[in-house]
Amino acid sequence: MRSNDIFKILSLAGVILSLGGCADEKSDLEQARYLLGKGDTADAQTALGILQPMLTSTSGEDKFETVRLYVGAQLQAAGFDGIKVIANIVYQDSNDIVSVLEKAITFTADAQSRIADASATVQAFILSADFTNSTNVQKKQGIYFQFGQTRMDEALRVLFTVSGLSGTFDVNTCTANFQQSFAQFNNINVDLTDAHTQFNASGIDDTNKLNTLLTKEQAKLPTTNDQAKIAQFCQDLQSQHTHAQ
Repeated sequence: MRSNDIFKILSLAGVILSLGGCADEKSDLEQARYLLGKGDTADAQTALGILQPMLTSTSGEDKFETVRLYVGAQLQAAGFDGIKVIANIVYQDSNDIVSVLEKAITFTADAQSRIADASATVQAFILSADFTNSTNVQKKQGIYFQFGQTRMDEALRVLFTVSGLSGTFDVNTCTANFQQSFAQFNNINVDLTDAHTQFNASGIDDTNKLNTLLTKEQAKLPTTNDQAKIAQFCQDLQSQHTHAQ
């Protein structure tokens, strides 16, 4: 992976931060960032308790960091370990998204509602005056990256849930589940397209490994409810699943 790709992902993911605001707000943000750095779902929930009131109490440039951390906390509380995900994207040699990310994700029972809230929060912020009036390109790119993460996470949540990757994976069960819920392939495709669009808006181009992973997985999605094609897709998931172990 190219070194500038690595730096771009790490920077957008918020590993490199520039915090502003008054002393009390800065202290709260640093506490939330510390909790999220521990990578635990329980700590993420604690961070949410700090950050949720700040969504309404902060404005202007300070709102960017609040939203970024809040969205990250919701995703982490949903079982998406951002630290492991970024590390795996940077260092795993596989170009298959399940192989790279499966071990970094353990979706919780309330993952769907948490991801939906994270996505709605960041989307509303992008439409707000605080965002549109800002001239800070780097901060805006960080928010677009967060939005892309929420869409990617939802696509992965559906993929993992319907296929059985969240539990004991079996090709036959995966095939039967997707045949019964074929519309989920369209949902996954839409979310991956949205993720790709937002990552591009964040400054990550199509040569970056993150976008490469999304594009490759999208190309594999069956477009018709054909048992043989769905079975082939599930067999590919099994191959990726085995590689990840």
